[in-house]
Order: sequence, then structure tokens, then C-alpha cells
Amino acid sequence: VCLLETIVRKMGPKAIVCEEGDPLMSSGAVAAEIFFDLKFPIIDQIDFSELEKIKNNTIVKVNGDEGYIEIL
Repeated sequence: VCLLETIVRKMGPKAIVCEEGDPLMSSGAVAAEIFFDLKFPIIDQIDFSELEKIKNNTIVKVNGDEGYIEIL
């Protein structure tokens, strides 16, 4: 419920990138899309050694449908 509320109120993160997804966390994103037509990307199983190369304040796009992060 907490993630769902932050998505709906636009007060939380724009996306979540994690090593291992959690069904409870994902349920908030799924509910946001079903009930409010709000997409919230969650990507897991990511190679964090590659992410560490991205410098602070770099703008990225998280594509949750295809499971990748793009540096803009």
C-alpha cells in the first residue's frame, strides 16, 4: 500500500532498480497500473557493477517493460 500511495501522489521514486524483486513491492506497482493507469517501472536481476559506472546526477530512463536502463 505504501508504494501504491507514493505512486498515486507522485511523491516517491520514479522507478525501482533492485537485485531481487519482491512480490509485495511489485503489487503496489501493479495496482497503480490497473486502478490508476499509472506505469511504474521495476527492474530486478540487474548487474550492479555496470550501474556503479553511472555518475551522480546522470539522467537515465528505466524501461520496465524490456528490463533495461538507458543513459540519456
